This record gives sequence, structure tokens and C-alpha cells, in this order.
Amino acid sequence: QNTAQVAVVSAAPVPVNGINMSEMMNLMITMMIMVMMMKMMAGAFTSS
Repeated sequence: QNTAQVAVVSAAPVPVNGINMSEMMNLMITMMIMVMMMKMMAGAFTSS
């Protein structure tokens, strides 16, 4: 959760006009990876 909050805070102040498509793709990929990791952690905790 801490890493997700840091990522959101670091990505928030960036102006929309300054964002490239590659940066947007990288941001979406990192967000999806974080969500998948959170789901895996939640699944491991609930199953055990």
C-alpha cells in the first residue's frame, strides 16, 4: 500500500500536457502490476 501511495503522489503533480504516450503506458503497466501483486497477496492471505 505504501508503494501505491508513493506512486500516486509522484504521478499526481505531472501536468497532462507534459505526459507522453510511453509514460502513460509505463504508468498503466506499473499500476496493473501493483494491482495484480495486491490481488496475489490478498489471495494468499485469504487461502491460508
